[in-house]
Formats: sequence, structure tokens, C-alpha cells
Amino acid sequence: MCKRTEWRSRGTELAIRTGMSTNKKSAAFNRRDFLKNSIAVGVVASLPQSAAATSNESRYPTSQQAWLQLLQKKRIPYDGLVTSLRSENHYECAVRGTLPADLSGTLFRAGPGIFDRGNQRRRMVIDADGMIRRFQIHNGKAVFTNRHVRTEKFVAEERAGRYIYPSFSMMIPTREALVTNSIMRIKNQASVTAFTFGGRLFVTDEIQALTELGIQSLQTRGEVKLTKDDGVKFMAHSRITEFGGQKRLNLAAYNPVNGALQVHTFNEDFKLVARSQEVKIPRSFHDWHATPDFFVFLLPPLYMNNLGLAKAIAGLSTIADAVEFRAGEHAQVLLIPRNNRPAKFMTLPETLDSWHAVNAYQQNDSEVVFDFVASKRRAPVASNNSTMTKITRGEMVQNGSLRGTGVYRAILDYDKNHLSYGSDYFKVHGVEMPTIDSRRAGKAYENAYFIAGQEGLDNQIVRLNVSTRESERYDFGAGRFVTEPIFAPGAGDNGYLLSEVYSHVHKRSYLAVFDAKNLKQGPLAEVWLKHHLPIGFHGFWQQG
Repeated sequence: MCKRTEWRSRGTELAIRTGMSTNKKSAAFNRRDFLKNSIAVGVVASLPQSAAATSNESRYPTSQQAWLQLLQKKRIPYDGLVTSLRSENHYECAVRGTLPADLSGTLFRAGPGIFDRGNQRRRMVIDADGMIRRFQIHNGKAVFTNRHVRTEKFVAEERAGRYIYPSFSMMIPTREALVTNSIMRIKNQASVTAFTFGGRLFVTDEIQALTELGIQSLQTRGEVKLTKDDGVKFMAHSRITEFGGQKRLNLAAYNPVNGALQVHTFNEDFKLVARSQEVKIPRSFHDWHATPDFFVFLLPPLYMNNLGLAKAIAGLSTIADAVEFRAGEHAQVLLIPRNNRPAKFMTLPETLDSWHAVNAYQQNDSEVVFDFVASKRRAPVASNNSTMTKITRGEMVQNGSLRGTGVYRAILDYDKNHLSYGSDYFKVHGVEMPTIDSRRAGKAYENAYFIAGQEGLDNQIVRLNVSTRESERYDFGAGRFVTEPIFAPGAGDNGYLLSEVYSHVHKRSYLAVFDAKNLKQGPLAEVWLKHHLPIGFHGFWQQG
């Protein structure tokens, strides 16, 4: 295993510590925690707004008129990715090529739908309102449907014709900043992930309640309460696993103010069958995985800055401004045993930033293999210089360079307190949005799939064989931009890869369908829409 790359192995000298835990509380996210942990709010609120601001950058909406003027000049090659799709559609799509006869099921995907209200435009992609899109594929045909997720926030702002609530990186222009722009007023956008479980369809946002949609109608049913505690908010990424014939939904509840983390496990009747110990973590995170015996979290050196948090609570900056990346600190992996043994933090030997994990699985009762996408530096996320902000404004950001990511592997032995680590182990670069065959979640697996290119403007898909470390890419070419690929099983060993593509030349989007084991031959079929689709985040395939 170790011949083709440098592995670093450390035993008892590892920086490993036991997590603080209790079973008496859940990781609730509520007003009392905000106020109790933010004594500085009163001091910050008394400062002039210019003194309290996190930076000199504007955190307010941009001009919709300026965006429309750029569109008229026709110089934005990715325009459809960040243009609102206000229509709701339902129709049979035109198919170029042939859809495989054994491809049968439904692809759900969440992402932004509305980028503007009145003459105001969102600062960045992540701030936009959510939209569900669905491809139903059967007997060589495909039917497309999209619906806006009518959250409380969407309905209120649609009625007002303007922005009412602050979001992740955007404040509302107002003279009453202490009231209007407090992060206490951030509402669910339901724009990050879509998944089905127990015959029900859900869309998620980061650290919010799940929002349920009608699985047939796609009509918004509203936020759902899965526990007795109204304060419980879940991370955007859930983990659906099947071990020993038992299918389970695992949801990570996290309170970024007091650092409380706890995993809730539900059966298909949505009965809470298990709840992990509560662990206090000092860092923030986005993605995680579950194995039969452990929950596995990658923790980059991302911290909630106390002063920044106080400003955000006071309404003088955004929650994005409160997140601090400490480049001099190493990343960590957190193992939370399912049997309530002490949680353990294992420190990796370098500084890493990471949004998404690939998979985790066990080699024995104690040893966990954990694969993830990471970068050795943190790219700006919410600043005016970030790619996600620039493309929302319509700036030219393409330079042909790949993002600075790779696929990493860590092997963690809980009993021996031992970590083996392969820096850039797979030699696959510039990738993001990892997916696998969802039936292999938490189990040993063969292939992982990614998009690759420049952040937000990816034009390649990648397959990595994790056993041989061989990879292949398919490049869609200039002016075509691709989203997260989703694996769909076929008959026997067949499998297919589905990914949305926006074509700037056609001003339309299509669903590209590949043989999952042979990307280089190009799409087997293209399912063309009558219009564009905005950039999408995470999707889910429901078989049959």
C-alpha cells in the first residue's frame, strides 16, 4: 500500500484526546445559547457601525440592473449558472443518444433558484433561495420537473418583492441593523441537499431543520420536527446507511456557538433509535461519514471567532465573517464510537481545509479508513474576491487553472491510538463534490466520482478507482459547466453516472448520462431541457 506515496505513521505520540461528552442534552441551537455565549454583544452594538464592521467590504446585495447590463453585452460564458429560473416546469425532455434500458429511477437535486428580488441581487451563490429539480427516467424516456422551495423566508420575500432576512454572507440595507441583520433572523433557504428516506423527500440547508416536500408533487410541506427538542438543527449533509439489513438515516446536530455535536439515528418509520454521546468540538465542519461502529468527522482549523460572532449577533456583520481559518494549525479527525466509548480527536500532520468527504469504512472493529477531498490552503469563501461572489456579480474569473485540491486518505485505529496518513495519496487534483455508489456508504468501495476544474465553473468529471489509484477524466470543453455527478445502478454490474451540464452556446442545460466505468467514451445520452438550470449543489438517486 505504501510503495507509491509517502505515508506518515505515528503511534502513541499522536495528539489524541478524549471528547467531553454527555447524554443528557442534545445539540440544540437556540436563542439562550446565543445570548449566553455572547457577552460582547452589548459592547459591539454600542460601537459605530463602521468601527464594528469586520472589514471594509460590502456585505449588502449587489445591483440587479448592473447584472442585466452585463447580460446584454453577452460576455458572461457561465450566465445560466447564476441566472434565476422563475418558471416552474413539468415536461418530457428531448433525448440525444439512447438512455440505457436498465436505467430506471429518479434523480433529485437541490440548489439555488432565485438570485434577485426587485433591483437587488444576492452577493453570492450560497445566499440564493432553494429550488428542487427532478429527472424521472424510465423506459428510455425522461421527465423533468422543478419547483421553488416555499420556505417561510421565500414566501415573505416574494410577497414583499425585496429582501427581508439576512443570510450566510449578506446583510439587508437598513437603518435598523441591530434588529434586521442579526443572525438570529437567518431563515431556512433549503438549497443545499435533497434526499429521500422512508418514502419521504427532504431538502436541507446548513444548520437548519429539514424541509419536507411532496415526493410526487414537489410542493413544500414545511419544516419537520424529528425530535422533541425544537432547538435541534442539523448539518446539510446526512448519511443514509444500511448495515446488517437495517437502513438508517443519520443526522448530525451541531451548535456552532457552544460547539455541541451529536448524531441522531432514525429508522424508516422516523423513530429515533439511537443518539450518540454529545461531544464539544472547538472547530466548525461541513461533511462527515458513518461506519458500523463510528461516526467520522474531518475538522479543519475553522473556528468561530468570538468577536465576529458577537458582531453577527448584533447585526453588524454576517455569520460568514465570524468563521476564522487558522493556517498554522493542523486538521483533525474526530471518531465518535456508536457504543458511547469516549470520542477521540486525532491530529493530522498538516494544515488542511476541506468541504467534503468521500467515504469511510472499517477494516476491523477498531480501524477506520477515511478518504476525503482537501486543500493545503483555504480559498476565500465569502469575501468579494471569492469565486462564488465574483460569478454571482458576473465577473470574468476563468483562468484555466484547477483548484488546489487533492484526495487524501487517513487510516485511524481507535484502540491503538494510531494514525497512518497519505498526503495526496491518490494523486488526483483539482476535484470536488465527491460521490460514490450510495449503497457502499460506510463500506469498502471501488470507485469515487468528482467534478474538476475551476471552483464554481467545473467542466470535467473524474472517476477514481480507489484500489488501483487509477483515474480517468472527461472534459466537456469550453463553455460547458458541470455539476456533482450521481451514481445510478443498472442491471447486474452496470452503473451510470448522471450530471447536469449548462451549455453557454445553447443557453440551455442537459443531463449527461455516462457508463460509470467508461467516462472517456463520452455520454451515452443527453437529456436536454428547454431552458437553463442554475448551479446545483447536492443530489440523490432513488432507484426504481
